[in-house]
This record gives sequence, C-alpha cells and structure tokens, in this order.
Amino acid sequence: MKKHVFVVSLLLATLMTRSLMAQEINPILTDSFPQNITFTLPNGPSFEMIYIQGGTFTMGCTDDQKGKCENDAEPAHQVVITDFYAGKYEVTQALWTAVMGTTIEQQCKIAGQYNVYGVGDDYPMYYIHFREANALCENLNQILANQLPEGYEFALPSEAQWEYAARGGVKDEPSLYAGSQFASDVAWYDGVSKNTTHPVGQKQPNELGLYDLNGNVWEWCQDWYDENFYKHSAPQDPVNANCAANRVYRGGSWDYGAKLCRIATRFYGAPYGRTINLGVRLVLTKVGIGNLQIN
Repeated sequence: MKKHVFVVSLLLATLMTRSLMAQEINPILTDSFPQNITFTLPNGPSFEMIYIQGGTFTMGCTDDQKGKCENDAEPAHQVVITDFYAGKYEVTQALWTAVMGTTIEQQCKIAGQYNVYGVGDDYPMYYIHFREANALCENLNQILANQLPEGYEFALPSEAQWEYAARGGVKDEPSLYAGSQFASDVAWYDGVSKNTTHPVGQKQPNELGLYDLNGNVWEWCQDWYDENFYKHSAPQDPVNANCAANRVYRGGSWDYGAKLCRIATRFYGAPYGRTINLGVRLVLTKVGIGNLQIN
C-alpha cells in the first residue's frame, strides 16, 4: 500500500511539473546588483532567494562555538565559497505541494506515520527523504528553466554552503547561533516550540536575512556524512562525494535541544528517512559548483 501511494505521489509530481512548465513564470529581481530573486510559480506561491557573496571563512569548531563541539566538527579550517543564493525561508508546505503535488498529510501517510506537527501553507515541509528533496530541485530547474540566472541551478546546499550562510557569509558577526548568541532569538527548539513546528520567518533572521537556519526543521545537505571529512576536505567549495551510509543535515529542529542548533553542529541520517523534523532549504548555485551527481 505504501509503495502504491508513493508511486501515485511521483506521478502527481511529474504531471504537476509538466503543467507548470507550459506556463509563463517571471522572476522578480530586488535590491541592487547582485540581486536577490523572487520566483513566482504559476498558480502557486512566491519564494525569495537571497544573494550570498562568496568569500573565505573558518568552518567547524571556531572560538565563537565556545568549545561546545563534537569531534566531527574538528579541526576548524579555512574554506573558500563561490557566490550562490539561498532560500530566505525553509521550503514551505505550500511551495512543496505546488511543485511536488503532495500535502503534508499525504507525506505523513507515505512515511507510515499518523501525526503531523504543524500544518499550513507557511509551515516548513517535513516527512521528506533525501531523494524527494533532490527531486524538488530537479523539478524547479525544469519549471523555471527559462527564468534562471544564466549558469545557475537549484540544488540542495553543500554542508559548507549551509554553514557559510548560517554564519552570515562576508557579513559574519561571530555568534553561537545563526544571528544571535541566544537560541531563543533565532530558533524553535524543544524548550520553546511547544512540541510543534512553526510558520517560517517568525524568529529574527541572521545577518544575511535568512530565517530559521536554527531550529524548526533540520535541513538536508548534499554531502555524504564522514566524521573525519574536515581533516581532508578540499579548500574550495568542498562537498563529500564519497558514498556512505548517511547524508548530512544541519540546523537543529523543534524537538531537539538548543545545543544541537549551534552553527557548527553536524548531524546525519539515512537518505530514505522521512521524519517529523527534517525538511529542506533551497540554494541556487553555479552549475558544477558544490553539486553532486545524485544516484
């Protein structure tokens, strides 16, 4: 039964994509160049991608983490990141349904679960596994093919892109969390969440204007998880392409403590895991930069 429901959901997503591709989509560029971009899906919601200027940063267990790091965040190391864009918010349920064709209740059923933890257009999407998150990016690349900035494509963030964005990029003001020294300023975690997700954008943003990088839902990254990756990762636009048992996700969630919301915290899980606390944030990245071939 689960397999039948999943096949139906994939067919719905395919039909939805073909329908949307046939319609005109006009992105809105905002601010001065380089610009943020707002896309509006036909018969669907708008979503904004925030421009993030590239630069060099220290990734891992930096001094601002106050020694509160696991071993896999060592050593702190210099990384060069190429310009990219990141979603202002985590992917919402409205955006997911418009592109993929399934609701949070349907994803809950596909996951074999019975309870949802926050329902509404502006709530973050969850109960999605890695391949489904990647399929969202592929569908958007088709739907918005004629509207994307030249040489860019939607993707899941690399772990390095995620941390660079969370730290505020070139605007970084060292802090324990993404935009504050205090988790309650920027994150929905188990001490304040009241056992549910919350609509995106209700906490304060970080220096780049990105919301909910900490808490609410964990966010899938492209990388395979390797606890020793920082010891041998590339110095520019690193992404771990070595196949392993688990994929990385970052940021913490509504049902975990503030400790796991810290910027340097790495977490991981099986690529096919659909859970109550795991969603996705889009990036728009230059083709071939920090982007794995997903098999």
